[in-house]
Amino acid sequence: MKRIIFSKLVIVVWIVASAVACSKSSSSGPSTSSNTDTTKSSSTGTGSGAGLLKTEVLSMQAGTLGTIDSVVYQFQYNSSNQLSGLQQTTISSFSGTTFNTAISYTYTYSGSLVSSIAGTVNESVTGSSGTYNSSTTLTLTFQSAAGKITGYVQTATTTGSSLIPATPENANDSAVITYDGSGNVASYNLYLLDSGTYIPWTQETFTLSSGNIASTVLNEFVAGVQTNTQTSTYNSKVAASPYYDIPGVPINNANDVTAETQTTTGINPATLGYTYTTTYNSANQPSSSSVAVTQTPANTYNITGEQITYTYQ
Repeated sequence: MKRIIFSKLVIVVWIVASAVACSKSSSSGPSTSSNTDTTKSSSTGTGSGAGLLKTEVLSMQAGTLGTIDSVVYQFQYNSSNQLSGLQQTTISSFSGTTFNTAISYTYTYSGSLVSSIAGTVNESVTGSSGTYNSSTTLTLTFQSAAGKITGYVQTATTTGSSLIPATPENANDSAVITYDGSGNVASYNLYLLDSGTYIPWTQETFTLSSGNIASTVLNEFVAGVQTNTQTSTYNSKVAASPYYDIPGVPINNANDVTAETQTTTGINPATLGYTYTTTYNSANQPSSSSVAVTQTPANTYNITGEQITYTYQ
């Protein structure tokens, strides 16, 4: 699983990004990133009957402190097989406190490119001190050039009792996306509007091989000051879901990630290892995955394992 950074806007952005990753099926051969729409295509691998991903269910174990009981993604498509809507529901419990999150997004297109995403995020926390609720509405408006998404501006407004005290009631951020000479995504930079000035939030660069992700480097900033660097490398196996890290912009990773290593330096140095065991259906699409997670140094808050199941339509 990709990281989730715990700030209201970042939660919204990364959930959009990771959920869109499930909206497009795999190819069994190398591919490029020149296709920047979110159209769902069939697998060209061995077997037959590849379908649109309808539901993904993820369960995770968080050491001895708690369990993310379930994360359920549901997807809808328009008549052009473009992702038109998605919903995510999450139930988790930690040290006697229960968290519930319900997310819904609607996609609007201009031709083959996403032009906007509108969504709501409703959250509640129940613990010994009572129940707290909040609701966030957000809009992402995309910019494009030469048939590619080049950036977006996101606005969000939160009402109710914020789950995280530092969460702004009203917030803005923006993204800038660049491509290399082959049309592959080269960088993805997020900026946060702070006192009228956009300051760096995250900066991510991508290295691809034959159109597939080989490694990523993510730099994180707090108040404009770099605090952490995460480096991820991938060892891939043929046939899996393409990977997206940017809302509305697929990175066509034709191979299935079987192992990932993420190294973080800075305030919280650590090395995370992910080992995937995946089974496939007759259309060469993943049907279930088991993920073992290790961290050095050990951290009781760390996710120790993941189970994922996929349903297609």
